[in-house]
Parts: sequence; structure tokens; C-alpha cells
Amino acid sequence: MTEPLPQAVMASGNVFISYGPLISAGAVLVSAIVAGIIALRNIAEQRKIARRRATLDLISHREWDGDYIRIRAEFNKLKLSHPPLEFWAAEEHKDSPQITVIRSILNDYEMISIGIREGILDEALYKRWFRSSLVNDYQKAKATIDTIRQRTGVPTIYAEFQALAERWTSKK
Repeated sequence: MTEPLPQAVMASGNVFISYGPLISAGAVLVSAIVAGIIALRNIAEQRKIARRRATLDLISHREWDGDYIRIRAEFNKLKLSHPPLEFWAAEEHKDSPQITVIRSILNDYEMISIGIREGILDEALYKRWFRSSLVNDYQKAKATIDTIRQRTGVPTIYAEFQALAERWTSKK
């Protein structure tokens, strides 16, 4: 036996619950979620483009920067000459023009490595452009870095550069 409907419902003639407002609210909620997802994707894509643009700007600037070109050429000469690079890291050469050139290149690599780690620069793009030079320069400068660390008592000097070079060496 069925229960009789309440008097108020019977009087209004409305026996069914209206789902219209629930459907509308659900549609608004789904639309908001989809819009949020699209916005987040667009933000991520814009960050990716900005990172690539910053990397291209850096590479382009280096190709035309006279100071960088001169220091890079000096560093390349020092890498190939005798005495080896670590010779210039000794205490008695700490103010020499040679160690200034070496430090300039190592500082540049450290800055690039931090930029990559922080997501400011695009690692894949920079790696395609500069991987061989970075890894080769690290291998040539490793003993110099060790000497500087020992002389200064700071074991973290050029640690970001080291980490990047070692990662790129192991992932060819």
C-alpha cells in the first residue's frame, strides 16, 4: 500500500522534484573546471615559450658579445696550453689575468646551470646548442675547480655547473 502524498504537494499538482537548477549548477561547475584547465595549460605553454625565448636571447647575445667572445677565446687557449688550467688556481696566481678568465667562464657556466635548474632557461634547447662545449670545458676545468674548492675551503663552488655537466655526460 502506498502512502498518500502530503496535502501541499497534492494541492500544487507538482509531484516531481525539479532537477533544472541542479543541472544548471552542474553545467556551470563543469564549464568552470574546463576553463580552469585551459587557462593552466595556456599559462604553462606561455612559460615554456618564455623559457625558450630567454635561452635563445642568451645564446644570441653570447654570439655577438665582444667581451664574451674575447674571454672565451682566451679560455680556449688556456685549455690547450701548458701549464694546465689548475696551475692558475694556485694561491700565488689568484690575481692573475689567467685565473680571471677561467673564473669568468666558470661563473658563466654556474649561472647558466642555476638558470636551467630554476626553470628560467630551457635545458633541452641549451643542451642541443652547447652540450659538447659545456661537458668538455667541465672535464678540462675539473681539477681547477677542485683546487679552488680546496684553496678556499668552500666545497660548493661551481657545484651547479658540476651537477649539470655530470648529468649531461651520463645522459648522451
